[in-house]
Amino acid sequence: MPSAGLRVRITELSPTILLITFVGDLGAASAAVIRQVLSDYGRPGRHLLVDVSHAERPERTAPVLPAAEGDCVVITGGRPLTSPVPTVATVAEARAMLATEGLEPPSATTDRPTTELDLRALRNRALVAEAIDVVRHRYDLPGPESAFTALARASQQHNVPVRILAAAVLRAPAPTGPTWFPGRRKTPQPPLSFPAGPQAAHTVRSVLRSLLAVVIRATDAAGGSAQSIAPLDDGLALECQHGMPETPVRDFAWIALTDPTPCARAHRARVRVDADLSTGTEISPVVQHALLAHGVRRICSTPLCASSGRSLGVVSTHHADTADLDDDVVRMVDGLAGETGHWLDWHRRTVVFDALERLHQLAGAPAGA
Repeated sequence: MPSAGLRVRITELSPTILLITFVGDLGAASAAVIRQVLSDYGRPGRHLLVDVSHAERPERTAPVLPAAEGDCVVITGGRPLTSPVPTVATVAEARAMLATEGLEPPSATTDRPTTELDLRALRNRALVAEAIDVVRHRYDLPGPESAFTALARASQQHNVPVRILAAAVLRAPAPTGPTWFPGRRKTPQPPLSFPAGPQAAHTVRSVLRSLLAVVIRATDAAGGSAQSIAPLDDGLALECQHGMPETPVRDFAWIALTDPTPCARAHRARVRVDADLSTGTEISPVVQHALLAHGVRRICSTPLCASSGRSLGVVSTHHADTADLDDDVVRMVDGLAGETGHWLDWHRRTVVFDALERLHQLAGAPAGA
């Protein structure tokens, strides 16, 4: 089935009534993301109309709905949904429910200003909030501000994004002594044969940006993208792109690992995947149309595999024709992808662990250690 993606839209029906519309596959959103939306917009005295009538797997919203501040009503589109808050079939029924309380919003919703939320930003905020809570309680810190300060300082000192450090906090075993990883042996930073700037300034994004530029030139591509494994290994996160229209950039900001898109398929199979957009149905029709209208007929996705064989990202090139790439070019791209996968593995095992150790020092010995 083509990728449905996910959209989260906010429409202000009145100063105290917001319509939150989920469109697409809610299976691609963790409960923490949905909770973050409700936290951002719910507040005492505000009414949230949560519309899941256009969403797949709407049951993903149910466990977190009680966390919403203020009143909440779920619009199901007539589908059965076990929910701890009231449910109705349509927006009109939700409006009628509010009217009984003297809170009926303006009748028209189509002309109301609507904002589409940045799903990746939501994921990152939810991730950081969860890590702050862990750090605060692990080190018995006085409040979330001090926990965030420790995370931010460790992030800055080791040039590791807060979102990646936050994910590492959640995934790594809790420290039990004065050092987080006693006896850890560091390995030198692996070399890269393509220009990526000074080694000391290398970040995941800067390395992938340099890789993408080299691969686009080598394949004579019209554009492309580079993705890394998302912080919790649950998706592919867009790190950089070139020449992509707005719709694909938005849709490819985060892709579930189970998605049928060429990049996710390349990641799962750990082999290069070629997709002919004029005949394939691996991506949503909206994205497919946007790419075809932009002159893209073919996507070639190559996984970035470490020496262990594990894929840590994908580089994709976009082509105006469907002709096969020269074998020498394919071998060169595969070689560059292997170098990058090796570097990404080193970065995870070395730089991110260094940042965790620094966080451990900044926050103090864990409670009970």
